[in-house]
Parts: sequence; C-alpha cells; structure tokens
Amino acid sequence: TVIFVYTGVNQSFAAGIYGACIANTLQFGDSFSKTLVGICGIFLGLGEISSGLVKVLLIRVDKQAPRTTACLLAYLTFSLAQFLVLLNLPYDSPTGVTGREGAIGPPSVCVAVLCAFLLGFSDGIYESELFDRIGQSYSNDDKVASAVVVFSLCQGLGGMATFAGAGYTKLPALISVLIALNFLSILVFLRLPIYPRPPPDMEPLGDDDGSDAATAESSPDE
Repeated sequence: TVIFVYTGVNQSFAAGIYGACIANTLQFGDSFSKTLVGICGIFLGLGEISSGLVKVLLIRVDKQAPRTTACLLAYLTFSLAQFLVLLNLPYDSPTGVTGREGAIGPPSVCVAVLCAFLLGFSDGIYESELFDRIGQSYSNDDKVASAVVVFSLCQGLGGMATFAGAGYTKLPALISVLIALNFLSILVFLRLPIYPRPPPDMEPLGDDDGSDAATAESSPDE
C-alpha cells in the first residue's frame, strides 16, 4: 500500500505540480515559462520511454534478478531529481507566482529539463515493477483484478491528497514528503519476493509433445 500511494504522489508531482512550479517562476520569463512547461512534459515522456529501454537492457544482462538493480536505480534518480528541484526552483513556487530565485541563484532551464527527464525515468521504472510484481504474485489466481483495483484506488488517493495540499505547502516541505515516501517504498520493494524469470527461449511443452508424437506416428508409415 505504501508503494501504491507513493506512485500516485510521484505522478501528481511529476505531471502536475512540477509544471505549475515552473509556470509560477517568473525568473524563467513570463512567456517562456509556459513554453518550458511543455518542453518539460516532452522530456518527462522521454524519461518514461528510456526507463523501458533500460529495463530491457538490465534483463538481458541478468535474466533472473534485474529488479533490485532497477528499483535502486529509480530510487537514486528520483532522489537526485528532487535535490536538483529544491536547488533550482524558488521555495514558494508551488503556492503561487513568485519572482524569487532558487537556492543556487537564477533558475536554470537545463536543470529544469533534466529534472523532468529524471522524474519520468524513475516513475516509469516504479510503475513497470509494480505491475510486474502484481502479475507474478497473482499469475495463477483470480485475485489479480482485485489487486489492480486496490492499486488504482491507493494511487488515486495519493494523487488527490498531493494536489489538494500542494497549493498550501512550500517546496521544501513537499519534497521532504516525497523523499520520505520514496525511501519507504524502496525498503518495501527490496523486501518483496523476487520470482525468477523464465528463459526467453522456453517453448510450451504441449506443442513439443504434440509435434514429437505426430512425427513418431508418421515415421513408421513412411
């Protein structure tokens, strides 16, 4: 449940609140800040796509247990993104329009775009790992639909709570909550059982038996 809620909070921040913080930062320029929101949305999607490519590479390197590596990578990239967001954007950017600078001076466009990419990358890995774990835990059980419903419910509640409180919360407090949930989520991820992946070249036994039997029956007649 902690992971389910965290994914909703993370998605709400990455897809909504982070863009609002950029739009509220006048240091980017009144007109360019709106354009930058769209650019960050594009890089957020690129991060999601890149996470899938990285997972494919990890599976090829280690077919049995790439999940721990992927989860740790998502944890580190998300932590780095939050640290850069805290340094780059004004502390009061979630609550309204501000002309303040970030902790390191004027906000950087490159850092803002990089943070969007990292947020999308970490969210993509967490989402794919969650569905992977749900599918394997209930692969032979009719409860998979119920598990997905619980996941969607907890994710929606986490997102709703994040959007409801973001307008009254300063950036350091908001990021502190995200980092705490991220830490709890990685602890839960590492404690979940890891099921071995089947070899990619494994074929169904029924088809092989059927083909072998057909061959055995036809060979004496020939």
